Amino acid sequence: MVSRSSTLVAESSPVPNSWLLHVHPQGWIYFSNSELKIVTDQASITPSGVFASPSRIKLRAKDIRLPEVYEILDKVTQPLVDNSQGIEMHLQVAKELSGATEGRGVLSLAVNHLHCIASYQLEDVTRSDSLQTDLRTLNRQRRLYWNFLWNHPSHVALPSRALNEAKDALIWYITDNLISGQRSVVPFSKLECDDLGKVLKELADPCYDASPAKTVFVAWLLREICSFRDSVHYGMHTLKESDALRQESRTSSSSAISRPPPFLLPLLDLVIRVVFFGIPLIYLSHVRKSSEYRGRLANVQQNWENYIERLVREYAHFLLIATVLLSATVGILSVSDILQPAKTAAIVSALASLGSIIVGVVAIWRHQASTRTADSFTYMYNAQHNYFGYHGHAMILSLPPVLLVWAVVTFTASILAYAMQDATGPTDRPTYIYKLVPASSPVPDTLPERLPLSELDTTSGFIHLSTAVQIPGTLKHFFAEHEQVYVLRIKYAMVEKDIRWEDPKAEVCGERGGEGFFPHLYNGGRLGSGEIDSVAVWDRNAGSWDEALRKAEPWLVY
Repeated sequence: MVSRSSTLVAESSPVPNSWLLHVHPQGWIYFSNSELKIVTDQASITPSGVFASPSRIKLRAKDIRLPEVYEILDKVTQPLVDNSQGIEMHLQVAKELSGATEGRGVLSLAVNHLHCIASYQLEDVTRSDSLQTDLRTLNRQRRLYWNFLWNHPSHVALPSRALNEAKDALIWYITDNLISGQRSVVPFSKLECDDLGKVLKELADPCYDASPAKTVFVAWLLREICSFRDSVHYGMHTLKESDALRQESRTSSSSAISRPPPFLLPLLDLVIRVVFFGIPLIYLSHVRKSSEYRGRLANVQQNWENYIERLVREYAHFLLIATVLLSATVGILSVSDILQPAKTAAIVSALASLGSIIVGVVAIWRHQASTRTADSFTYMYNAQHNYFGYHGHAMILSLPPVLLVWAVVTFTASILAYAMQDATGPTDRPTYIYKLVPASSPVPDTLPERLPLSELDTTSGFIHLSTAVQIPGTLKHFFAEHEQVYVLRIKYAMVEKDIRWEDPKAEVCGERGGEGFFPHLYNGGRLGSGEIDSVAVWDRNAGSWDEALRKAEPWLVY
């Protein structure tokens, strides 16, 4: 371990007398002069080869390898050699500054190691009441000090107060994390505070007293603490004032969110609540929550990862449900006797399920590819600044569940429509249809492949048939004078493809089984053993067919 006591000075060292070269743990070097209380990062040969201090001490040119310090020290108006407050000056040279008479600019930072403050004004750190300034200025001076010590840790010891200040700040950060949880705005998470606390506990061991790395670590931590305190106006406001500022910050953040044009808001709200079932409002809440920045970048990344994980998980569930629903809908559509209302609802359900699947797959692919913090910033910026703002983006995100809901609604409608077919009587798909043949054209016991057509069927160009419901009316109007008829029962499924539902004259088509519409068989006049299921013979009794119909009820089915 390299300590500040092992300053690197070789026998042929280019560093002149009274100057020491120090190495930062990260590898760069800087120089200090304990007599003059000077620290500098510059290293070059002076043009004249002469080093000039305030006391005008001159050295040989061969001994000089330090910066052009002789020009810088002239800028220091107050000697620091005999100070008793641990004050030293950090000198910096900026070359080729425009407007500078000699082409150089000089910047000096006065550092007070006793009070752990630094300032670019020497009197700020040398006054007896230098600590009596306001807390904001004091905090900034301490941030300058810890930043100086972070860059120059090898020539001075870490102030004794540093470890306790760092531990005290970490204790509060842990407390705030426990109280506020994800709403905490402190710069370190609880896990980070635990890790930092372990390192601070380790560094309290005396073996690290001479370690520049210890100084670097603690100085970095205290610098970040001071930066955070400056950002939250540490020590500047009362409790009520702080609450008011936080509320104002939340209000301004909310008002900055892009919203749709005012004239579109009522229409958009109607569409969201009626057509989209209010689902976009849930996703609007998710988007706003994931876009909140609460002072810690780790929270932004965590919120974004939770947002992506939730979307992907929900879309995966929707995909599963939509796939099962699509399969069930296809099954409904495969039913041959489904009526048009049920079929239309089933088709809409299938299309909605398919749309939910497609949009869900695209959404999963789109979001899984954007997991970095930079992706979250781009994503939220684009979502916030489109024409409809977060409302439009939430509507897009809600498409998979919205389409799925529509698919479920229309699928339910198709099931109900199909189930109600049994309650609507004649509009159902019949199991059997019937052909009445007068006794004057007897039907043989052994059915041929094709029975002879009646004169009416030949003239019409199709075979006139009736359903079980229509048989009584057909007997009454067309067979009132006949004493006997043959009733041919035909399986509807065998001839369904050749059936048209029309009025008796075949001039008007209608719904299957509808009032006044009869099944007409257009198959080239073929009616025989291949189509006929069974044959019954009915006799009229006392001038009425009622007795025959009553006896045939078990056989005469719809």
